[in-house]
This record gives sequence, C-alpha cells and structure tokens, in this order.
Amino acid sequence: MNYIEFLRMRRNITWLAGVLAALALLSMISINVNAYKVHVGADIGGPTGVDVAALFGLALGITLIFATIVGGTLSRENETPEMARTKPFPREQIAFSFLLTDLAAILLAFVISNAFIFLIFLDFCWVVHVRASFHVGEEAGLLVTLGLGVAFMWYALVQAVSSGLRGRGGITIGLSWAYFTILLGLSHVTLFPVPLHDLIMALNLLNPLAYMNSLTTHGDTLSASIPNSIFTLDPWLRAAIVWLIGIAAGVVASYNWKRLEF
Repeated sequence: MNYIEFLRMRRNITWLAGVLAALALLSMISINVNAYKVHVGADIGGPTGVDVAALFGLALGITLIFATIVGGTLSRENETPEMARTKPFPREQIAFSFLLTDLAAILLAFVISNAFIFLIFLDFCWVVHVRASFHVGEEAGLLVTLGLGVAFMWYALVQAVSSGLRGRGGITIGLSWAYFTILLGLSHVTLFPVPLHDLIMALNLLNPLAYMNSLTTHGDTLSASIPNSIFTLDPWLRAAIVWLIGIAAGVVASYNWKRLEF
C-alpha cells in the first residue's frame, strides 16, 4: 500500500547520506590539512567537556530541514489521481501509512546525521589531540524529544496545507520557511500595538520555530540549553504541545486528502 512512499523515502535517505558523507569527507580533509594552525596539547588545559545534547542539536537542525523537504508527500500523490483510485484501501488509511513512513524516515535521518557529526567531531579531537569528555546531560532527552517534535510538527503542518493541492508541495515548503521565520521575528518587535502583538503571538502558537532551542557554552563545556523561547512554558509541556499539534495536523492532512475530488 505504501511501497511507493517507502521507495521515495529510501531515495531521500540515500541522498541525505550521500550529501552528509561528502560534507564529512570535505570537513575531515580540511581538519587534517589545517591541523598545524591549531594550538593543541598543553594549550587546551585538560579535557574538553562535551554534552552530547549539543551534538544532538546540530543533528536536529539537519533533521528539521529533511522533514520539511519531504513534507509534500500527499500533494505529490495528487499529481497521479488515477493511481490513487486503483488502490483497494480507504484513502485515509493510505494517507496515515504515508505519514508513518515519512516519520520513520525523519527519525532515521536524525540517526544518520548524528553518526556523521560524531565522526567529524572525533576526527577533529584525534587530529588536534583534544581529549573530549562526553557526558549526557539532563537536557539531552528533552532536547531530542522537543527537537524531533518540532520537525514532525513542521512536516505535518506542510502536509495539512498542501494535501488538498495538486503539485504544490514544494511551494508550500518554501513559503513555510519564509512565513515561520518572519512571524517569529515579528514576535520580538515591541513597537506594535498590543492587539497586533497579541495576534502575532497567537499565530506563533502554530509556528514550529517558536518552540526551538539554542546551543550555549558553559566554561569549557559545550552544551544545549532549553530556553523558554517566546513562550513562558515548561520545556516538557512545549515538547508535548509540538507533538500534539503535529499529530492533529497529520489527521487534518489525511482527511483533507481523502475529501479531495479528482
């Protein structure tokens, strides 16, 4: 039923792995070529602490981009309505199977991204003789849960908007980046009248970027922080919200695609 979607995601994952492998190779070549420019050994002053959540954060950024790229699945299916009509399954069941396949691909993209990021980091440590002390901070689980939720929320919102359109998934993806980025920027403008500012904040409730986190350094330790962003909410509550919005948007996308008349 969803074999065609499996093939699409396999192709997308293959492309992602190929691009990351090329970037990793170039990064490692650059590190090895320019290693002599880096002051190493005694200049480091002991082991460098690295919270694995910080590296997870970099992988989550790649995963977010991947999730938005594959967000036009149902819209792409609308380009071949004759094929959709011949499938002996309820249309909402087909849509849900597509969404689950895409979610599995998004999770796999996160794993692959982490593998290449850790490979590059370990190569850097080996070349410049840095003794990295890895540790899993308390925020690692929260960062991954929230970050993957943000990626899924963005993916599902794109699906919800584009599922009733034919061949407009790419346009929807591009416009979503512009819309969410501008909307987040407007939330920080203090010159707007209160009613307009309240409206912008309300619109940001459906903005995945409004729930994002940032990376910080504490002394000689690279770690991930979980700020409240523009919402003064408990981080775990924000994580639950993005997943719930993503699930709700996925349901809307499925039934919106079901109602599309060919």
